[in-house]
Amino acid sequence: VPTRDELENELNSWDTSLLPVARAFASNLKWPAARNSSRRGGSSNATFGLYWSITTDETDESKKYTLAFNDFSGAQINSQDAANGYPVRCIQN
Repeated sequence: VPTRDELENELNSWDTSLLPVARAFASNLKWPAARNSSRRGGSSNATFGLYWSITTDETDESKKYTLAFNDFSGAQINSQDAANGYPVRCIQN
């Protein structure tokens, strides 16, 4: 499971001429994204990816860092509640 630093390095290697979901899939690791449909409070569709790191948030030990990306808010490293169920992508050293 990647560290926060490994996810940052991966994110910084992406081709910025593409939208974030396309950048993720165009990378050597081919990060897949999924489509979400929600009808709560209206109709909403989004394609996004969210993957865990092994690194715990220094300010809140109940959280881990994630790589998150979608075409609306871009791609970034975030801190998420570790109880949430998100996928893991292994990176070989």
